[in-house]
Amino acid sequence: MAKDKLRVAMVSGAGIGANHISCWMSLEKQAKITAVFDVDAELAKNSAHMSGDVPWTTDFDELLARDDVDAVDICSPPFVHADQIVKAAKAGKHILCEKPFTVNLDDADRAIAACKQAGVKLMVAFPRPFNAASRRLKEMIATGELGKPIRIYSSHHMRAEWIRKRTGWFWDPKKSGGTAIEGVIHDFHFLPWLFGPAQRIYCEAGSFIYTDRQPTLPDDQLVVLWRFKSGAIGVIDGGANMPSNYEGHTSIFFTEGGVRMGRGGGFRIYRGVKEYHGAVEEVHHFGGHVGDDTDLITTAYHPSGHVGEIAHFADCVLNDKEPETPGESGRYALECAWAAIKSFQTNLPVTLPLGKPYPSY
Repeated sequence: MAKDKLRVAMVSGAGIGANHISCWMSLEKQAKITAVFDVDAELAKNSAHMSGDVPWTTDFDELLARDDVDAVDICSPPFVHADQIVKAAKAGKHILCEKPFTVNLDDADRAIAACKQAGVKLMVAFPRPFNAASRRLKEMIATGELGKPIRIYSSHHMRAEWIRKRTGWFWDPKKSGGTAIEGVIHDFHFLPWLFGPAQRIYCEAGSFIYTDRQPTLPDDQLVVLWRFKSGAIGVIDGGANMPSNYEGHTSIFFTEGGVRMGRGGGFRIYRGVKEYHGAVEEVHHFGGHVGDDTDLITTAYHPSGHVGEIAHFADCVLNDKEPETPGESGRYALECAWAAIKSFQTNLPVTLPLGKPYPSY
């Protein structure tokens, strides 16, 4: 694209969209928000004000018809993602789509096909691959610094205050995909990003907390066991009731050591598996610049993780690069999540890839 600055339209600036707006506003040399859409006029107006008092509309077609919009940042509820992506692609707009990519695999395939046919960029917004700690961790795996990676554990619990703010669609698994897809999708993406593709998945899940709601989450607690094609194994510990002040973490065990990465920035490196090694290396770097791997300035929930992904998307569009987390990446995370859902529905392990007809609620 022969432009110095990407012109972006926000598709819903509420919830995670507000975070995205602040990220775009911090990237004034690369991009600018030129318009905002939301089905709710008051939310659209507020988001437009946050974006520098830009024009706003409640008509999606009107937004796509604007000639000052090169790309859209879709932060709407997941059950409308596919339709919005297809429309935006046909209008020639590049697309950044907040996770989860879609709720169902058929919709994911439809969205990917539309973008390929239109020749537009499609990226799914996953922040973890764009924070410095995660990149350092992946580098350790690639270089064999601690030997071969053999086991991974990741905990991801949606905070109770997030749950209380959710609107009605979240509680309907047909619209949200439940906890596995709406929340724990971060881990369904992060584990294969680090360890490679899955061979099979087994999951136990159930409704333990929000049993007084109808509809309710079929999986407000879930535990997912992985066997990767590399031979490594893994666990996701997920749920929708993170206690106040509780912090999740990711631990990776290698043949010659281990790493524990917290959500507060940085991580610990442990050595000495076959022989005792008492030293623990604390890796905590703060400050610096986004994209500088020497400074661990982000975590999975730190805004800088989102700045990293959004800056990457802008760079891909402006300089005709391929996104690190394209539509196919979002689809694979979704496929792993559906393998877990199918597993707890059938009480059986599920082998990847999934065949048609794809599972659904």
